[in-house]
Amino acid sequence: MQNNVNDINFEECAAEEKITRHDVMAHVHVFAKQCPKAAPIIHLGATSCFVGDNTDLIVIRDGLNLLLPRVAVVIDNLAHFADRYKCRFSPLETTGQRYIYTGSGTGDMIIYDSLTGKVEEFVHGHKACVRDVYWHPYRNEIITTSWDGRIGRWTYRDKTSARDNEPERRSQNSTNGPKFQPPQTPLRRSSRIASKKRSTRAD
Repeated sequence: MQNNVNDINFEECAAEEKITRHDVMAHVHVFAKQCPKAAPIIHLGATSCFVGDNTDLIVIRDGLNLLLPRVAVVIDNLAHFADRYKCRFSPLETTGQRYIYTGSGTGDMIIYDSLTGKVEEFVHGHKACVRDVYWHPYRNEIITTSWDGRIGRWTYRDKTSARDNEPERRSQNSTNGPKFQPPQTPLRRSSRIASKKRSTRAD
């Protein structure tokens, strides 16, 4: 068997398969002719399941060798993304960390009440994903950045303030939280682009 293990007569195997209608048994019969002393035991070590299952294992192993490094990169990037754009608590000095705030894929800044777990505000002002939000530690301002290329500067008043204008809101879940005023003119990421547009309008 060792002397003939690589001596495979594929033409004879193909002819035998037409007779037996079985690919594995065709190779077993041809190999038995080459190794007559081992003919009674060849089939004990070469069954259909043996060939098929091992082939599947080889294919799965090779596929995982290609897939796992890519999956690891995706998981690593997702972990960094989640850590960078995770929810944050509102400032201690101005809000007592009462609220949890985050951006969203819908263009909203979402503010939760950390005591009740309910949504306090949906603040809408962007046309694409809000990728980062920063609540100023001392001023009544929040900065949002979005994939629409704009930066929003939001001012808010607490429940004791006496402004008349109401902000654009998508939820009326609570009336006790901060009331946000939409920015009149969103800031742009690039001052160079903004100045270029101003000069174009002037011309």
